[in-house]
Amino acid sequence: MNRGSGILIISCFVLFLSACSQGPKTGFITLSSLYDTFPLKKELSVRLKELQKLRKDRLDSMYSRLTELDKKQESGDGAAKEQFGEAKGEFNARKDQYEQENQQIMRGFDKRIWDSINVDIKAFGEANQYDYILGANG
Repeated sequence: MNRGSGILIISCFVLFLSACSQGPKTGFITLSSLYDTFPLKKELSVRLKELQKLRKDRLDSMYSRLTELDKKQESGDGAAKEQFGEAKGEFNARKDQYEQENQQIMRGFDKRIWDSINVDIKAFGEANQYDYILGANG
């Protein structure tokens, strides 16, 4: 075998390998770290913390009033007993309401974040000609 035919065989083999490796372009992302560092998550987390603080302050104020009414009712003030019962019911109802609303808000924020992440991943994949972008939590 002469040198020219050896080079030709090697060239054909390299072309064959490169043709075989021209499969779909695939990317991989670690979703949990993307989620944790996503700018919208940081923005919405700040808003959620502000809302939770505001609600906690309101509940603390209601609890202080409840404590005062409890002391008054223990001293035998009949009107305070009735006010205490009403205030306690209002406090518990408001606390439950806030907990439910906080859960709804967090779910809504998570959905907005994931929707935004998915749009960004799709745009990145199209811009960089990825056929598949795989993700994992971990």
